[in-house]
Amino acid sequence: MDIIFNGKIIPEDKVNLSVLNRGLNYGDGIFETMIGTSDEILFWKDHWERLTEALDVLGISTKELNASSIEEEIKELIRKNKVKDKARIKFIIWRKEGGLFAPVNNTPEYIITAAPNLPSPAVKEKVFFYNEVKISYSIVSRFKTLSSLPYILIGIAKNKLNADDLILFDCDDNICETMACNVFWIKDNVVYTPSLDTGCIEGVMRKNIIENLQKENIKIIEGKFKKEELLKAEFIFTSNVAGIIPIINIEGNIYQKNIPILNLLDSKLKIQH
Repeated sequence: MDIIFNGKIIPEDKVNLSVLNRGLNYGDGIFETMIGTSDEILFWKDHWERLTEALDVLGISTKELNASSIEEEIKELIRKNKVKDKARIKFIIWRKEGGLFAPVNNTPEYIITAAPNLPSPAVKEKVFFYNEVKISYSIVSRFKTLSSLPYILIGIAKNKLNADDLILFDCDDNICETMACNVFWIKDNVVYTPSLDTGCIEGVMRKNIIENLQKENIKIIEGKFKKEELLKAEFIFTSNVAGIIPIINIEGNIYQKNIPILNLLDSKLKIQH
C-alpha cells in the first residue's frame, strides 16, 4: 500500500521516521479519521477546520499546509491504492523533531493512509458502562491527539468483555462518550448529548447531527448527565465519521432499533446506519 509522507506518495515500507520523532516520543500531534472516495472526502471542510484548530492550540504551524492541495493528494492516494467504494483515511500530523518537552520549532510533518473502509454493524447489541478509565476535560480533549493511552486501555477492556462498545464517564461520573464515538439519546422527542465540558471528542458527525437537528427545529440539549438519565432513554445511538449506529442493549436494558429522527438524519447526512 502507498501512503503520503509530507506531500509525496511513496510505498509504506519506504517511510523513514527518526527515533527522535516527536509523535513517537511525546505524542506531540493530532490525527483525523475520514471517509471518502477519489471524488469526495466526506465532511472535508469540517475535518480541516478541526485539524487546523487543533494545530493552533498545539502551536504547530499551519502555513505549510494547504487544504485544497492535501485534499487532492488524498484523492490521488485513493486512486493509487485502487480502493473501491469508500476508503478509510487517516491523517496524522506531528511536530518536527527537536527539543525535549519544550520544542525548538513548530514545523508540521505528516502521513496520510487510505485503505478500504470496513462496514459497521447495523446495531450495537452488547454494550456496558465502564468506570475504570475516566475521561477528563482539557484544552485539547475535544481533538484527536496522539496521546491515546486512555482509549487503548478502554479498547483492551472492550475486547475482554467481548462487547460491541463501552460507555465512558468523565471524572464527575457524567456520561461522556464511547470508545470511539459520541453518544446521543432521545426521550419525549428531545435529543440529548454530553457537552464538550465532559471531555468528549468534538466529533465531525456530532457537529453535523446537531446542526441538522437545529435546522429541523428538533430540540437538542448538550449538558452533563448521569447514568440514570441515559438508562431512561427511548432510543440511543452512537456517531462517528463512519455513521450512526443504534444501541439496543445496555447491560440488559433494551432500547428501540429505529425512530423517525434516525431516518431524518440518515437522509440529511447521506450516511448509512
